[in-house]
Amino acid sequence: RVKMEQAIRESESQFRSLFEDSPISLWEEDYSGAKQNIDELRNEGVDDIERHIEQNPDAIEKIASLIKIIRVNQATLNLYEAESEKELYGSLDQVFTEQSNLNFTAQMIALADGATSYNGETVNCKLNGELFDCIVDVSIAPGYEDSWAKVFVSIADVSQLKELERQLAIANERMSTELNFARDIQISMLPLIFPAFPDRQEVTVHAALDSAREVGGDFYDFYFLDDDHLCFVVGDVSGKGAPGALMMAVSKTLIKSRAGDDNEPASILTHVNDELSQDNVSSMFVTVFLGILNVKTGEFVYTNAGHNPPYIRRRDGSIEKIDAFHGPVI
Repeated sequence: RVKMEQAIRESESQFRSLFEDSPISLWEEDYSGAKQNIDELRNEGVDDIERHIEQNPDAIEKIASLIKIIRVNQATLNLYEAESEKELYGSLDQVFTEQSNLNFTAQMIALADGATSYNGETVNCKLNGELFDCIVDVSIAPGYEDSWAKVFVSIADVSQLKELERQLAIANERMSTELNFARDIQISMLPLIFPAFPDRQEVTVHAALDSAREVGGDFYDFYFLDDDHLCFVVGDVSGKGAPGALMMAVSKTLIKSRAGDDNEPASILTHVNDELSQDNVSSMFVTVFLGILNVKTGEFVYTNAGHNPPYIRRRDGSIEKIDAFHGPVI
């Protein structure tokens, strides 16, 4: 028996040391009065504690008044910048904000519904008036589930984390706005008005682009080289996001510029390939299908530089795959 008592004392001493030396704010509290009050309400026929508190705001104040603080550790005094427990206990009206009261209400409802622990975020106030975000963990000690006579509460200051989250949200919002603006610019570089050639009866063109990200490397283009020859291009840059969008803009510009003086698809892409390969330190590439259609004769000349094969729908409704590749990507 002596050994058992000694072991108990050693265990209690170790626990006190852990409690006092913890770097996190710890509170040991007695919730038994609150438990008795909730039990009395149930005996009076109150089945829904949450609704009862909503309809009777004074009820939660009474429950709170029945909770006793047994002790707090030094980290708690440091957190709230209190000189002593007495100063802290005398300033609880200042420490617990309106949001703290909402958190406490949710805590009591959870425990009343049978939970033995609770976790929530709230805002508390230091004795110097500084508000801080915190996470509150409440746990009924094992063996006290029926009485709530021993409850441990930990309060962790997460103000810096919350501030980082706020800054990250602002940065993300700014980035999203800039990317959407970049997307608008990128889309404006493509032909968007349809029908594209309302005065031409021999040809109808329609195109659409839906990028996987705000901006990307997919593109299309079409334009008449002269009265009879329609040039159209479909391309896809190897990269996505902003790098892909920049490569897309350069590629589209080079192709159109070269096509103004050259009516041979293979020659156009050969020239563009020579231009893109210079100083291409990131080794990005573009797959391109480029075709030139004679709208009078129906002759179609094309070249495919590693792009997905397109299809032709014949007059009789049959579908034909154009699967010839004339060269690698550019």
